[in-house]
Amino acid sequence: MAKIGSIKTIDLPISESKEGLLGVLESPLVPHAISRVFFVSSSKHNIRGRHGHKACWQTLICLKGVIKLEMIDSNGDSLTVLLESSRQAVVIPPGIWAQQKSVDEENLLLVLASDLYDPEDYFYDKPTQ
Repeated sequence: MAKIGSIKTIDLPISESKEGLLGVLESPLVPHAISRVFFVSSSKHNIRGRHGHKACWQTLICLKGVIKLEMIDSNGDSLTVLLESSRQAVVIPPGIWAQQKSVDEENLLLVLASDLYDPEDYFYDKPTQ
């Protein structure tokens, strides 16, 4: 199982012009295959996630709003990251339990997953700290 120290924060390359922003994600910046992409919208104080994956890697990017990402490994060690910019991503390896708390009124989280959806890959029990 992955340890909390294996969680990686990535600064994303963003090009800015008068027309707006352009962000590109490609190998080797994202350290896992991308088989599935999905987004989650939420309102202030909503909590999403509350699970981990046995085999799937995930990279999370907050496209709008602010999201408090709380992660715990199997030893009970924890890490909290505030996702508040589309210029930053957090890579979560398998074995890490995570939840996302919405801080702003409107939030949009983009998730890049290494594997297709498999309900058998999920675990829900939060490790004790």
